[in-house]
Amino acid sequence: MRIRAAVLEQFASPLVVQDVELAEPGPGEVLVRKNGHETSLAIGEGFVEVKADGVSVLTDMALEADKIDTAAAEAAVERAKAAMKEDHHTAEEVAAIQASLLKALAQLHVKRRRHHS
Repeated sequence: MRIRAAVLEQFASPLVVQDVELAEPGPGEVLVRKNGHETSLAIGEGFVEVKADGVSVLTDMALEADKIDTAAAEAAVERAKAAMKEDHHTAEEVAAIQASLLKALAQLHVKRRRHHS
């Protein structure tokens, strides 16, 4: 997606307004800080809106570490790996399998990182 943004090209220099290419967020981790409290979330695919007074994330999955079922996420990883070994996939099926794999890996990352913190 192409957006117009204020970009800091060099420390202590003025912001430059320019068009930039911005990828839509994919599965991963988001760190939320609110009222002095910090929460890590495993998120799926979606959109991010950045405003002067805050950030909004619209996603198909958002799980705190304590809500993540490690065994279920590990099983999802194994199912996705097994599915990718099959030869009869359309492009849409491959994309769905990859999305499932990335979501499961994001969950495991958040769960394991928060467990070790």
